[in-house]
Amino acid sequence: MSAPLWILAAAIVLTLAARLLSATVDINLFSFHMFYRNRLVRCYLGASNPKLTELAARPFHLLNTALNLTSSKRLGCQER
Repeated sequence: MSAPLWILAAAIVLTLAARLLSATVDINLFSFHMFYRNRLVRCYLGASNPKLTELAARPFHLLNTALNLTSSKRLGCQER
């Protein structure tokens, strides 16, 4: 076999192997999908718990912040 035919044959074999594996493996079992799903379910089931009704009576403020320390004399704290 010449080089271009060998490359084409290898590409076809690898493509078929990838399609076979992608059809048999559920990507959600190997990702954080179930982790986040469980956290969301626990969050909303906890919010619907009658013992926690005092939380619904007032606003619940969420703050999303980030701190990027790019220069410091302490090199151990210099992270992004």
